[in-house]
Amino acid sequence: MEALSFILSLALLILLAKILGELAEKIKLPSLVGEVLAGIILGPQLLNMLGFHDVLNYLAEIGIILLIFTAGFEHGTIKELLRYKSTSILISIFSCGIHFAIIVAFSYYLGFNLLTSLFIAIALSATSMGVSIRSLFGINEIDTRIGKTVIGSLVLNDILGLILLTIVASYAEIVTGGSANLWIQIAKVIASITLFFVIFYFGSMYLPKLTTFSVKFRVEEAQFSLAIVLILLSAWSASYFGLSSIIGAFFAGIILSRSPIFESHTFIEKISSLSHGFFIPIFFAVIGSQLIFANFTANILRAILFFVVIDGLLVLGGFIACKINKYSNREAVIVGLGLLPYGEVTLVVMSTLIALANAKPQYFIGQDITSLFSSILLLIILTIIMTPLLMRLANWLMNKPTLKPLKVKKNVRTA
Repeated sequence: MEALSFILSLALLILLAKILGELAEKIKLPSLVGEVLAGIILGPQLLNMLGFHDVLNYLAEIGIILLIFTAGFEHGTIKELLRYKSTSILISIFSCGIHFAIIVAFSYYLGFNLLTSLFIAIALSATSMGVSIRSLFGINEIDTRIGKTVIGSLVLNDILGLILLTIVASYAEIVTGGSANLWIQIAKVIASITLFFVIFYFGSMYLPKLTTFSVKFRVEEAQFSLAIVLILLSAWSASYFGLSSIIGAFFAGIILSRSPIFESHTFIEKISSLSHGFFIPIFFAVIGSQLIFANFTANILRAILFFVVIDGLLVLGGFIACKINKYSNREAVIVGLGLLPYGEVTLVVMSTLIALANAKPQYFIGQDITSLFSSILLLIILTIIMTPLLMRLANWLMNKPTLKPLKVKKNVRTA
């Protein structure tokens, strides 16, 4: 019976997500708005028809991995990302430096202690690559320098954010009576990141050639299964080395795009059908299902305050970095908006804070961490909905010119 209940819940979730996604598209809204709304409706705060949270979370994780893989496969080359490296580096320095310090100061001003403020800063410095990429797809900017700049910035942000998270986690352990050695932890993180990129380098050299052996397999869909295995292994390896799994998925896309057996449109159509038809709607619906209505007014007001002040400064930082490198006003605005959305990394950081507060409450006296988590969750949903809407609005208001996609020679991919 449990299996049947799960199957029914899953069917209802996908059906409602697609229906509401279609309605959203009809009124010129991104389909992900409808998918998030489906999760809110079916979630525990309203109809409460979604059980099996662990399984849904795993399916949602696969959904975001496949979405990012597609972006890496179709639109990601190291050469093109490095082409706009100066802007991406400037944005990352602002996001993980100046912006991080501003969040700490602002959170402290709102009454949170230093430890909580540091966790808030980590959580609100982590942009959701999945939402940004899907929003860029929606305005056909994934293949322009806007898309390349946003993707490059988010990859750098993930690396710098991991180092900052290590520092904050080590500081938290020291403050709460642990014996962590800050410098050893930082050295481990840097070594792990370096090892991951060394593996990626050799993978990009040899894996495309090795995949050609799969054409000899007689089992049905052998090449497609091989691709799925490599995607999941890349995502796992990135997580194992401390990075986000989506970074591994993105680089898996770059590697497999260089393999001659995956060049056909049939392959990417299969991946797209599997992800957009099943896994990706689950990801956005799961985010929506986590909405909490307790103390809603106070929490939404704080979420809006964070959105206006903190996210407003983030967009401004991205805009300034782009203008320094002579981007147009429209390009600079959209790049800044690409830094807005929060997602899975923000939830992980806030969950870590809640676990720490529950384990050692004496260090969080007077800090309503549960209410703070609700506000951050509302902020995540707000940014997921507002990012594609604001991008479309900016495109419309600033009279987008006809832009040609970046030129990439057919059947030739550059690592």
